[in-house]
Amino acid sequence: MTAIANGLSLQIGAERIALHPERALEFPASRTLAIADVHWGKATALRAQGVPVPAGGTTADLQRLDRVLLRTQAAHLLVLGDLAHSAHGWDERALRPVVEWRARWPSLAVTLVRGNHDERAGDPPSALGIVCVDAPYRTGPFECRHEPVENATLAGRPGLQHGTSPDVCLTIAGHLHPTVRLAGRGRDRVRLPCFVLGETSLLLPAFSTFTGGGAWVPSVGERAFAIADDTVIEVLR
Repeated sequence: MTAIANGLSLQIGAERIALHPERALEFPASRTLAIADVHWGKATALRAQGVPVPAGGTTADLQRLDRVLLRTQAAHLLVLGDLAHSAHGWDERALRPVVEWRARWPSLAVTLVRGNHDERAGDPPSALGIVCVDAPYRTGPFECRHEPVENATLAGRPGLQHGTSPDVCLTIAGHLHPTVRLAGRGRDRVRLPCFVLGETSLLLPAFSTFTGGGAWVPSVGERAFAIADDTVIEVLR
């Protein structure tokens, strides 16, 4: 494990991956950046239901994505499901900051591995130039999908397992929005998004800051890497 620009670099078999504080995973060998659970248009969907929520969340998330793309110089963005929260994600107003973001990155290849929300929202407009595929998506020895093969140990759910292919060294997924609770002096409590690494699996935090999160419950062989103050730190139990 090596510290890199507030993130961490991990050796997984013969490959290296990097965990970034922007809630992104990097595959340096292929110049690919992976994120999960973007949920574009969630605030728009809630306002359509009469829930008074502030605007601007998508813009802030895209600015964070800009930062990690600039730092890593990634050529490929891989989204592990739930790019849009609902069909409201493709409304003209909700889509405006996304179109502006895409114009800033015209040569960036973007692949969406469809998730459960994408099934309801539908594929993004073709003008965004996003390739949409069903799970699993292979990159090197890694199998990428939205939902884990078996749900992670969040809220009492069973542990993650890797996919069916014997040459897969790690299954990478999202969907569960893992967080970890930390306690400090004076009964201070904080919940932080985290990566959860098992022996054959890695769970990504939700990229969107406008999401809930399930509390990570450790099981044998699992490690959590929390994002705190723009830094990735391993949480020791």
